Amino acid sequence: MNPTTTIALTGCKPSPLAHYLKALAILRLVAEQADPGARGYWKDDQFHLVSRLSKPELVAFFLNDYQPSPIIAPWNNGGGFNPDGQRTAHETLQSIVQGQSPRHAKLRNAIHVGMEQRDRLGITGDGAAFAQSDDRKAPLLQACRAHLDDDALEWFDAAIVLLDDGPNYPPILGTGGNEGKLDLTSNYMQQLNEVLNPDSGLPTPTAESALIGAFFDQTIDVLTKNAIGQFLPGSAGGANSAAGFDGKAVINPWDFVLMMEGALLFASASSRRLENVGGGAMSAPFTVRASSVGYGSSSLGDLTKSRGEVWLPLWSEPASYAELRSLFSEGRATVNKRAAKSGVDFARAVASLGVDRGIVAFERTAFHERNGQAFFAIPLGRVPVARNTRVDLLNAIDYWLDHFFYKAGAKTAPARVVSAARRLEQAIFALTQQNTAQGGAPLLGLLLALGNAQRALAGSYAWSKDPKNALRPLILDDPRWVLDAYDQSAEFRLAAALVSLKGRFGKPGSASSRQLRLREHLEPVTPLKTGWRWAENPSRDVVWNVARPLESMQAILKRRLILASQTGCTHWPDLGERSARLEDVTAFIEGRIDEQKFGELVIALSLMSGIPTLPASEHDAWGPDAIYGLLKLCFAGWEVRETKVPINSAIIHRALAGSSFALATASRRLRASGLAPGVDVVHASSAQLQRASAALLFPLASRDIDRLARALLRPEEST
Repeated sequence: MNPTTTIALTGCKPSPLAHYLKALAILRLVAEQADPGARGYWKDDQFHLVSRLSKPELVAFFLNDYQPSPIIAPWNNGGGFNPDGQRTAHETLQSIVQGQSPRHAKLRNAIHVGMEQRDRLGITGDGAAFAQSDDRKAPLLQACRAHLDDDALEWFDAAIVLLDDGPNYPPILGTGGNEGKLDLTSNYMQQLNEVLNPDSGLPTPTAESALIGAFFDQTIDVLTKNAIGQFLPGSAGGANSAAGFDGKAVINPWDFVLMMEGALLFASASSRRLENVGGGAMSAPFTVRASSVGYGSSSLGDLTKSRGEVWLPLWSEPASYAELRSLFSEGRATVNKRAAKSGVDFARAVASLGVDRGIVAFERTAFHERNGQAFFAIPLGRVPVARNTRVDLLNAIDYWLDHFFYKAGAKTAPARVVSAARRLEQAIFALTQQNTAQGGAPLLGLLLALGNAQRALAGSYAWSKDPKNALRPLILDDPRWVLDAYDQSAEFRLAAALVSLKGRFGKPGSASSRQLRLREHLEPVTPLKTGWRWAENPSRDVVWNVARPLESMQAILKRRLILASQTGCTHWPDLGERSARLEDVTAFIEGRIDEQKFGELVIALSLMSGIPTLPASEHDAWGPDAIYGLLKLCFAGWEVRETKVPINSAIIHRALAGSSFALATASRRLRASGLAPGVDVVHASSAQLQRASAALLFPLASRDIDRLARALLRPEEST
């Protein structure tokens, strides 16, 4: 067995796309035509070829033995098949047809098949040119697909997917091998002629230096003035692309030839994937719909002017061409047992190991309109393959997410829903990129984004409730949403306590009896046995304004007080599944919390079906002063020293109005219940009373009510 040599191909990098495709081409062509045992892998941002060929032998193989692949486009006007069409394209094609080079035999044969099918369908003479939406193109594509040799079908399947309703085009090769005014197949033949003589098959005088430059990233002076399309944006020319005001597009001819050869590995396996991805273009390997998140220049405009994005796999262990072909023939990532559809989906799949093993990272590339109407393959960054169990939390709400994003993409979607969808995509992508140093921050960001999405739906109530949209209110069941996102902040703990609030208004079993949960004050929803549905009509109980949490809490307190009066509640009915800490309530009353964050957390945590117990505090500082304490003892929800304090609505109304008579009224109410306060007079400003009254909504544990009683009431034997 001949010894192997590892060659670092410094001219083959993961980005830009042209250089990645060049690496695939080298491995494919060496394995098919020179060394079946060749293998390749990525290391230090370079492609490494493991083969029995030495570096000089590798160069010699491409110069003297490489046989070009049959890459043609008889279905395109610029493909060179029309004698009255583009002169350069036709002359180039004819030079290969009339040449005698045995190396070009497969390409020459494919051209003959294309000519025969055009002649058979009468696409000749004055009618040789295709008009836009020409009815003759579909039959020609079918005929070419049926008569081309297997070697040529690799190219066909990489460029075109035939569907029942017509052809579809994977974005990596434009529209069937046509990129705007640039026909890729004709340019492939032109660049091929720059390095290999079509008559003799011998390399041209500049072929060797150009090949060494392409392989090993060496500076050369044999670049040709020609376009490379979307594959190498840095060589596309244009303003500020050279020393002067403008620059011409220049390329290494081998870069173009090998780029096209490498694209053949992206042949679409549409018959196996169409049912999962819902479109021919997206059936190409590792190709999904574009997501305008995860890169600095992202914008919503990218979605309307994009052909999609491709995730290019990088592997660190030597792989044979057969293994690589198997990888690309599958070419998919799975999310919750379904095929990834978008860039965000693909990021989720990478984080949950829903991709083929052996891949260490993906180079994400999108096809966006950037230069006039020209598309560029824009590198969007590298995404490492790393297990992130928190991404699995999305599986339970995958159906809701998929439906939400689909509806948010409709033309009728309200602007707030569209904006919320974009923020949600950004948060999901950020979570997939989480590292251990970030703790729960990305998950908290995602939780807030989900709350914002639900808030947007509630704010577009008529649209969301429409059966055509059928976007049901979101509910989260897994406690890890709370436990893993918990950031140890007072805002988080207060929001968790508040959203757990519920009270039974009216006698149990009576017609007027109702258990009112906090979420019913946030959005127009009605509770079900499991989950929520949109209410038939908006309720006056919905009073939450995320921008003004303090005023919203005061409005909720008023609504619950009215309902308590209407249903004949004798004492305050509210309790919580989780209780607030007195030190956190103090921070709220004194204005030492971030109210915007608190307001957003209330919305986000209200999505939970239940709030789990948060980790215990390391210390238990003393809580609020007598202003809050006296009010809370009148509206505790619990018994105070085995006494149920009757409701006196005047206390809350006066406190909300900022009247100091609220405290005097509270003292009289307690004294009348046999709970005499230890102080006769308590002074409070209007602002203190208003914030303290809002804080009455926070449920407290019975032990904290006892603490307030011990601190503010006279001892029982002295009452």
